[in-house]
Parts: sequence; C-alpha cells; structure tokens
Amino acid sequence: MNLTPLDKQSKRNKKEHHARQRGSWHGVNPVTRKSENAKMYDRKKEKRLLRGERFDFLQKTWYTFLHE
Repeated sequence: MNLTPLDKQSKRNKKEHHARQRGSWHGVNPVTRKSENAKMYDRKKEKRLLRGERFDFLQKTWYTFLHE
C-alpha cells in the first residue's frame, strides 16, 4: 500500500495503479456488434453469389471441353 499521493508517484506506478482500477474484459472484445438484417439487400453478397456461379459454370465447361 502506497501512501504517496498519486500525482507525486512515478509514471510507472501511476500506470500500474490505473491498470488495476480498469480491470479486465477477460477475453471479451468490447466492440459493439449487431446482426445483419437478412431481408436487406446486400450488394457484396450478390457479387459473391454471382462469382461463385460463374466459377462453377466455367469449371463445368472446362471439364466437358477436356473430356469430350
């Protein structure tokens, strides 16, 4: 227990004192999160789906071209 006033303590002791006061989040990230609205239009999702379909189409086309 330190009886010296906080403003007269060293920077290191102040840092330790404030760290003890803050406590810990115990592995939890304190950033606010929200779930995505499933009904809302998502342009990125549409692009991912289109790219996936195009990749499947090209893959099937290339496979049939090679095995004819």
